[in-house]
Amino acid sequence: GDSAKEITRKIIFLVALITLIVTLWQVIAYYIDPLINGSKVNDMRDRYHNALASGEPWYQDLYAQNNDLVGWVQIEDTNIDYPVVQAEDNDYYLRRGFDGTYTRYGTIFMDYTSFVREDTESRNIVLYGHNMKDDSTMFGQLPRYRALDYYKEHPIVTFNTLYYNSEWKIFAVMTTNAFKEQDNGHVFEYRQANFVDDNE
Repeated sequence: GDSAKEITRKIIFLVALITLIVTLWQVIAYYIDPLINGSKVNDMRDRYHNALASGEPWYQDLYAQNNDLVGWVQIEDTNIDYPVVQAEDNDYYLRRGFDGTYTRYGTIFMDYTSFVREDTESRNIVLYGHNMKDDSTMFGQLPRYRALDYYKEHPIVTFNTLYYNSEWKIFAVMTTNAFKEQDNGHVFEYRQANFVDDNE
């Protein structure tokens, strides 16, 4: 029995209320996500480092939680200290945590064309991680390698896989475009996983 003016007022009020609730939810989620993600990552780091220190296979507990696990990447004295997963494409872990739940941080993941097996591996293993603005999570510290002094302090990347533990010495750092439209139709194919021979 409300008048048209009253119905319009109520509709506007409901739309405004829904907009406010959705906005508040997104703001709260934005500030809670780092706390939740950080807690989960710290728990995994503790389990990883405790297993290494005790001489146990570091991956058993984590692999039981997520069998997409392929390794662990770490650069000493940086915040880069994460599990590495691999999916059937390069989109799945962009916005999913190790446990599969949504997080804007995603998870460090290996390119779906790269592989690590017990008896062989890709000639080129590509790992992806977000370059977060806060510079303290995921691969946010990698741009610091543009400075030679930073490289001298952090020249080794540890990449432990389910099959072997290894350390890699960084010998070059480069920045490249990822899409042809970013450089007049040219792109450096950094993702190529396998090669016909050593010359290629």
